[in-house]
Amino acid sequence: MGQAPSLRRPPRPPNLNIGAAHPHKTEAQVILEREVLQEIIRRFTAIDRREAIGPAFQIVLDIAVMERYGIRWILSFDVDFDRWPGLERIYRV
Repeated sequence: MGQAPSLRRPPRPPNLNIGAAHPHKTEAQVILEREVLQEIIRRFTAIDRREAIGPAFQIVLDIAVMERYGIRWILSFDVDFDRWPGLERIYRV
């Protein structure tokens, strides 16, 4: 029996929300989202954690929206947000 694959965070994708308008910009964003989802599905299926696919993809989407709007902090008890550079998690009320 082999060792389970690591769950390290992949390198940050390029920020497609900056720069001039381009005819293929929206298409590139959709392709990137699909690739991220496919990678999440592949990794969590490999370690038999299919139930975690939805929550993992939701975190990726949350962070993408936060970056787009320049949000630097989040009120959450989810420790996975601590892994993202430049994001401060506020968890004490």
